[in-house]
Formats: sequence, structure tokens, C-alpha cells
Amino acid sequence: MNVFLIFCQLNSVRSCLDEMKAGGLARKAYPAQVLGLILSDVIGDSLEIIASGPTVINSQWPEDRRRAEAINVLRKYNVLEKVSVGEFRRSLRLA
Repeated sequence: MNVFLIFCQLNSVRSCLDEMKAGGLARKAYPAQVLGLILSDVIGDSLEIIASGPTVINSQWPEDRRRAEAINVLRKYNVLEKVSVGEFRRSLRLA
């Protein structure tokens, strides 16, 4: 399997479990302006990928779509059924 694809799938799950990822820091700071000084060791990485994009709000990837993708990834790898931690399941709005 493509390692990059697995990495993207992992990031979709992580972005739903951490309030600061996927633009969460910018949303928490609103209405203040946020300036991100972003460094990456991979040339060409999108801003959403670098450090899970805490200051990047991607209107093309809304929260409900990210959550649905994360749930699909967890089901694909049979993780969702094995997890009983309430906070984890609540963060994906499954509990």
C-alpha cells in the first residue's frame, strides 16, 4: 500500500481527535488574526499537511466530511470496533 495514502488516512483521523489540528487553532483564536510561520522538510507539502494544519481552515474539507472520512478509515482497519474509550468515540460523535 502507498505509504503516503496511509499517512493521509492517519491525518484524517488525527484531525478529528485533536481540536487544534485542521484549522482548530485558527478557529479557537477567532476573531483574532493568526499568522503562521510554517516550515517543512518536504518541498511542496500543502499547508493542511504540515503539522496537521493548525492555522489552515480548508473550506473544501468541512468538519462533517473529515469526520466521515476518519470513521471510514477506522472501519477499514477494524479499529473502530475495538475501541471502547468514551472520549475517543465522543470526539468522532459516535457515543
